[in-house]
Amino acid sequence: TGNIDLRYTGFERCRNIVLELINSVRPEVDPPLCQKVTSLYTFIFSELVHANLEKDAARLQKVIELLEFERETWVMLMEKLAEERAAAAAVYEQVAAFVEATNGATAKLTRSQKGRFVALCWIGQIYKHFPDPKPSYVADWDDLPAWQQETDADIFEQIEIHVRADKAV
Repeated sequence: TGNIDLRYTGFERCRNIVLELINSVRPEVDPPLCQKVTSLYTFIFSELVHANLEKDAARLQKVIELLEFERETWVMLMEKLAEERAAAAAVYEQVAAFVEATNGATAKLTRSQKGRFVALCWIGQIYKHFPDPKPSYVADWDDLPAWQQETDADIFEQIEIHVRADKAV
């Protein structure tokens, strides 16, 4: 009875984890990707149920392999996010240092000049982390879409406001 209870408990825990993964998918973020992820997790859940009912060790092993692959994928994603956060922090520090070095004279820069500065900082970070980035990742200012130019200018201005607020305190 002990082995049966342990097996049942293990399957139950695993099913609950997979159900939680299914329920945590947020389709509003990226519907096509979320559909694929949900399909994968649903398949894994189904295989767990069948492996348990049929006492099929080979089927369970396939599920374990899929879950291990998923785990590796999540680890790689978290490492990539950590790199991106580090790059964003570096861009923030570069802009903040520039604002401080000019003693706030950056207020006289145009939005385009501010945006260009942020774009160059990002490009430096991209080259730091990716030795051979896609050309669109390191595009010249004039080749960037208008939304990206506006976003880069907004980033500069928000950092500028933050730096000034810190100096006022």
